[in-house]
Amino acid sequence: MMTILRKQLLPIIILLACTLCLSGHGTAQRYKLGPQAIIKRMVQSYSQCASYKDTGMVETTYHEAMSGRYEKMPFKIYFQRPNYLRVEWTDYSPYKDGRTRVVWSNGKEAFTYWEPERYEKEESVRMAFAGANGVSKGAAHTVPRLLTEEVSGFSLPELVNPSLVGEEEFEGEPCYHIKAKHPYSDSAYELWISRRDFFLRKLRIQTKYDEYYVVEDEIHRDISANQPIASTLFDFKPPIPLSTRKETELESSLGSDEDIKWSEFYSQEGRFKALMPGKPTKSSITVAAGSGQIVHNIFKAAGGGLVCVINYADLPEAVINPTDIKTLFDSSRDEMLKVFEGKLANEKSVSLQGYPGREVQINISGGEAKGRFFVVKERLYQLFIMRLKLADESSNEADRFFGSFQIVPDAKSVAVLSRLKLLTEPGQLFSEPRP
Repeated sequence: MMTILRKQLLPIIILLACTLCLSGHGTAQRYKLGPQAIIKRMVQSYSQCASYKDTGMVETTYHEAMSGRYEKMPFKIYFQRPNYLRVEWTDYSPYKDGRTRVVWSNGKEAFTYWEPERYEKEESVRMAFAGANGVSKGAAHTVPRLLTEEVSGFSLPELVNPSLVGEEEFEGEPCYHIKAKHPYSDSAYELWISRRDFFLRKLRIQTKYDEYYVVEDEIHRDISANQPIASTLFDFKPPIPLSTRKETELESSLGSDEDIKWSEFYSQEGRFKALMPGKPTKSSITVAAGSGQIVHNIFKAAGGGLVCVINYADLPEAVINPTDIKTLFDSSRDEMLKVFEGKLANEKSVSLQGYPGREVQINISGGEAKGRFFVVKERLYQLFIMRLKLADESSNEADRFFGSFQIVPDAKSVAVLSRLKLLTEPGQLFSEPRP
């Protein structure tokens, strides 16, 4: 009887054993999935989408020694193959009421809309989204780059040294948590990738600077793939007429492609001298400051694919005490980011002849810009150099420009030295007449 019972139970036991083995094997396989394989599955998920849409938020936190700052930027992404793409976001910095930004492709042409006054047709989808990367804090780049090759630039699969931290939930979604490094910077990356559909739920980028660090969280919610999207979303009509595309600050300022001809420039009134790529033009801007005004004197020269700017302004005594210098440099940095619509790449403290300063590097559409700010007694100096990104990244124009800048406290002694220089180096004339 026992033998018969065993024979009857044997198939069930074998089946149960096989089931357990297969289940265990599947569990082991799930946990054996490495970080590179997970990222590869993520890439496949986006590349296989017929359509995609989500809503999201970029949350930026500035951690400083004595204070901090927090910003939020909501966004939406719409995509439909082969080449329909739209990203919109609301920029609250520095606008309290927010400004709508939209970049999109209707399948044939690409456009940008910067509320309230800019509606332009772009040269291509690639150029339109390259220009939107920095100002959207990555929202117009991270996922769009995975969805279509029409968006160029750095992509998450290029991250190096990935490691699987573990599995955890993000907003109720079971995710793989991965840490990695950017191949060309010191920024640390963390990714939360859904175990269910392998879409990115959260990207965290942490970047350290000299005196503080910045954490950017790019969060994707309400993800929908392979569902119909209204065609009107890709045929967006802003409430203003289409205008002729304006050149960027870099494009409009660039000189010819000829070799750079550096020459020394001296400003007696500005009390400085520096090498510049050609003879600079001078202009001025007056801005209101409390009950008074501040005059910015601007010297600008371009040539050889780059532009150099020196700006100085005499400040009220109330804003140049040591406790306010950091705030002054922060304002200069924020204004630089706003003017060039770029993304902060690096920042550090510097000095000039014993005076405090700061250096800022930002990525802008088609190139890069660097700035240095110094407070010399009652005067603020702002130096900027911009150039297109070249194949030869070892170019040292910024070092040449910044390294040549000097404060000249005594104009008379400089005039004497200049005349002595003329005796030993004929033809090396300054740009402004000597007193």
